[in-house]
Amino acid sequence: MNAQELLLQRQSTPRLIAPAPIPSDLSFILNAGMRVPDHGALTPWFFTVVENQGLDKLSQIFENAAIEQGSDDAKILKAKNMPYRAPLIIVISTQYQSHEKVPETEQAIAAGCAAHAMQMAAFSLGYGAVWRTGDFSYNSCVKQALSVDEKDDIIGFVYIGTPQKELAIKPTKTFEDHVTYL
Repeated sequence: MNAQELLLQRQSTPRLIAPAPIPSDLSFILNAGMRVPDHGALTPWFFTVVENQGLDKLSQIFENAAIEQGSDDAKILKAKNMPYRAPLIIVISTQYQSHEKVPETEQAIAAGCAAHAMQMAAFSLGYGAVWRTGDFSYNSCVKQALSVDEKDDIIGFVYIGTPQKELAIKPTKTFEDHVTYL
């Protein structure tokens, strides 16, 4: 797959199964996340890799957060099962730094670019990936359990694995309705 094909064919893959990326592929994916635009070279992000027994820990974190929110039994069960939608999850969080020229908004965007780069890298290696957010991205109990400082944010959860089924490449979206020229 060349770079042009990657850029125009990448798509989210929500149905993922084992195997997860092998260690060398995971290193490539994480390194791709480090090569994003980063105003001020602050590296304002942090990655938490969740796999194997870590999925069980994340399941417990999500279940506890759902209980804390007062969710009903169905939502608690759904929360508990969320981590098992893929054999590997990378949690991307910010590590905001005080900088006179780089506001937190730009730092969050840089962390988002890291999530996007890792999703692209996974796809380039033949894995499927989907970037998820949702209530637990903003939940203080989840942040605390994942050692994310209260002042920082969870940018998302990138689920990675093997596509459960081969996806038909969706037609390329066109830009015509999303651009203007001055």
